[in-house]
Formats: sequence, structure tokens, C-alpha cells
Amino acid sequence: PALTNAHALAAMASHEKDAVPIGEGWTRHNAELLVHPPSQVYFAQRGDQRGKYLILTDTGSFTVCPAPHVGSEHRVHMRAAASSVLRSSLAAPAPIGSDASRVVET
Repeated sequence: PALTNAHALAAMASHEKDAVPIGEGWTRHNAELLVHPPSQVYFAQRGDQRGKYLILTDTGSFTVCPAPHVGSEHRVHMRAAASSVLRSSLAAPAPIGSDASRVVET
């Protein structure tokens, strides 16, 4: 066992750093691959496909994922407004309608 552990430590020391995919939500699929479950895209952290995004084909093999669509620019016109009304917590509530005589202070 000591010899096996020494070999494992040597392999880990010579191992280059795992590739890291962009974004969140990646989970471990196996020792070499991560998977993004909502999109079913895989990412190779190690091995021959290291750093590549992969998809699973109908035959059960992995192929390089096609490039994402090219973005396009569109003009957008936008307006925004905000207002804020502050009222002191010490002030009595304002009377509503003709019920001014029935105001209860809190």
C-alpha cells in the first residue's frame, strides 16, 4: 500500500491543473468530465479533450459541442422612473374621507 500511495502522490504532483469551465451549475459526471445538467453539455477537465465542451451523441460517444450562436445588437429605448414617500413613524395616520373623528393613534 505504501508504494501505491507514493505512486498516487507522484502522479498528482505531475498532474497539470484541471481545466475549469465558465459559468455555474457544473457537477461531476466522472473522473474526467463535468456535466451541466440543464443543457446536457459536458466539459473535459482532463484527458485528450481537456478544456473542450462536449455533447453526447445518439451512439453514446462524445463529440465537440458546436459554437454558440453569434450575438446580435439591437437598439433599445428605455425609460424608468421611481418615487419614494417617507413618513415619520411619530406622525399620526392621515384621516381618510369624513372619518377624521375616528382616527386612532398607534
